[in-house]
Amino acid sequence: MELTQKYPLDFLGKYKLTALEDKIICEYKSLTTEYNHEFLYSDIKPTYYKAKAGDQKWFTVALIIFAIGFASALILKSFHTLSFFLFSITIGLSIIAVIRAFIKREFITFYTKDNFSIPILLHKSDMPQNNEMADFIISKIESIKKKETI
Repeated sequence: MELTQKYPLDFLGKYKLTALEDKIICEYKSLTTEYNHEFLYSDIKPTYYKAKAGDQKWFTVALIIFAIGFASALILKSFHTLSFFLFSITIGLSIIAVIRAFIKREFITFYTKDNFSIPILLHKSDMPQNNEMADFIISKIESIKKKETI
C-alpha cells in the first residue's frame, strides 16, 4: 500500500509512505530536504495520536503577498487607480491566505521507539486511501502487540 502527500508550502515537499507486510518506508523530498527511512512494525510504539491543526505556513504566504502589494503600491503611487486596485487585490489575497491558515486538517501520527514521527494526513471522503493506510498500520502494530503478549 502506498500513499503520497504533497506539501507545496514546504519548499514543494513530497511525502511518500509505503506500507509493506513487514515494514514501513518513509520518503520525503523537497527543495531543501531529503530523507528515506525504513521501520519495522515492531519498532513502532503501539500508541498513536490523532490531532487537528491548521497550516501556519499560510501566514507566511499572506505576509509575502501583503509585502508585494505594499511595495507595488509605493512604486506605482503616481498611478493612483492602478496602485489602489493592485493593493486591494493583494489585501484580499492576504485575507484569504490567513483564513486558510485557520482551516484545521485531521492527521494521525505514529512514533517509533526512537521518537521519529510518521504522520498521515487524514482526509475526508475525497481521499479514503489515507484512512485505509492508517487503519492498515494500526492493524499491523496491534497484531505484533498481540504476538508479543502471548
